[in-house]
Amino acid sequence: LADIAPLLIEADIALGNLETPVAGSEFGYTGSSSLLNFNAPDSYLDMLKSAGFDVLTNANNHILDKRWQGILNTLDALDEWGFVHTGGFRNQEENETPCIVEHDGIRIAFVTGTGILNIGRGAIPKEFRQWAFNDLDIEKLSADIDRARQAGADLVFASMHWGSEGTQKPSSHQRRLAEELIAAGADCILGHHPHVLQPIEMVES
Repeated sequence: LADIAPLLIEADIALGNLETPVAGSEFGYTGSSSLLNFNAPDSYLDMLKSAGFDVLTNANNHILDKRWQGILNTLDALDEWGFVHTGGFRNQEENETPCIVEHDGIRIAFVTGTGILNIGRGAIPKEFRQWAFNDLDIEKLSADIDRARQAGADLVFASMHWGSEGTQKPSSHQRRLAEELIAAGADCILGHHPHVLQPIEMVES
């Protein structure tokens, strides 16, 4: 990331979608174009920190690549490296605690969800299954937006893992959910998963 690090470091807040577990050496380090089951070493987080990332989300299709223990180990690693993070959660309390970053007196909250999974929620023990991460349930996402406002957020960013890989136009489902998120009070929607650029639109609400 050396070539783009100056741009990231210059940003007031740099947000990244961490599309891999960082689950420790006991899981082996995996991932290639033919093996979409990932696990990165801790040195990956060192690289992201050095490149200027401040906030990482991990609500995406790779969140369960190393099952429930992989989520827990990843969250521990993110804490150890000093990242603000959201997307994966150890319990209900963490899930319902707004992720807020303050810069120059402006409080920005991040709400996350994924509509795509490589491995189903059955990989999570039943007692944690509902809270480990959010899917694209507008009722839950709306409640998270409300909690962020109640916690004093000036702006709410919704980071959504959606769409189809390689498609340059948003689907009808993306557009419908975007409209619902805006109606629920989101100020900015950051989409990821297609791996290509899709249009940027300004919407008055």
